[in-house]
Amino acid sequence: MKKIRVWDLSILFLGIGIGIILSVAIFYYNPVVKYRDYSDDQIVEKYTEIKLKEQRESEKNNNKNNNKKDEEKNIEDDIKKLEFNIEKGQSLDTIIDNLYSKKVIDNKESFLDRLKVREVTGKIQYGTYNIELPIDYDDLIDKIIIK
Repeated sequence: MKKIRVWDLSILFLGIGIGIILSVAIFYYNPVVKYRDYSDDQIVEKYTEIKLKEQRESEKNNNKNNNKKDEEKNIEDDIKKLEFNIEKGQSLDTIIDNLYSKKVIDNKESFLDRLKVREVTGKIQYGTYNIELPIDYDDLIDKIIIK
């Protein structure tokens, strides 16, 4: 078996480089691009197609914005005011059960966990509270604790 010499490799790379340069020069001076001449009617037709696409997209965006506004109105309509009473000496479990029975909270355990995370289990203040439903846990906790 014959050893490959440095001279042989340099000739090989030189040939590959010359081939690449030659092919680039051929494609540069002889491009394969077809140019089209459009008539006035074809130009107007293409223009109307593009405008129709833009109008459809803008209508879709308007519909999405209108749907968002409708959802916001529905959310505002769904807001209910509820009066909730916490009596003096009531246990935390009783308060959470009352909130759950009036559908102020969705899950007893997650609300209790949220109270523990914020370290306010012993800071609940008794009294009557006006609550707007739906309300998230943090806002509810802010209303019923001693500040």
